[in-house]
Amino acid sequence: MNKFILVFGLLLFHSCAPGTNTGNPIRFNIEFSSYNNSIVKTISNWFIKSAYASPLSDFKMCFKRVRFKAQDSSTGEDIDLELGETVIKQEGTPLGELELGSGIYRRVEFDLAKDCDGTTKPSVSISNGNGNFSTNDSITIKFEGEFEVGSGDLELFIQNIVNQVKNYQLSDGSIKDQLEAVSGTY
Repeated sequence: MNKFILVFGLLLFHSCAPGTNTGNPIRFNIEFSSYNNSIVKTISNWFIKSAYASPLSDFKMCFKRVRFKAQDSSTGEDIDLELGETVIKQEGTPLGELELGSGIYRRVEFDLAKDCDGTTKPSVSISNGNGNFSTNDSITIKFEGEFEVGSGDLELFIQNIVNQVKNYQLSDGSIKDQLEAVSGTY
């Protein structure tokens, strides 16, 4: 009987011991990196009027949620954000501190929505040399790569996304299609 109590006690103690990967979320900072706002002229740009547009002067996103997709799973962990409408700055944009279970993640997605903070604002608004543009469409922007929670802060490189919108004009199609056609990296 004493052996039974000892074995049962050890099993109970071991199952409650701290230090497991699940259930112990790790806090880390997440931010968009700086981006290059210059216009690169190519041969095709010389013949297209939009090539002479000024760089992106205003870029806002209305953040609703962020989703982390684990490397070994098709499912993800959703975290509602309280960022609301955020100006994406050329020198970089801190997005705050998050808490996430440890592990390796292969994709980060942000859901942008017009009701991101309880009021109605465009999910995305852009100002460039071609004019001011906005949309109320729900949009998912994505970042591909490998990130291990616990290995430091997460810096998301947004240059590919900025390149899609800095010369945007209505004839290019919808903002949603433009943003969902590319991905950033980390």
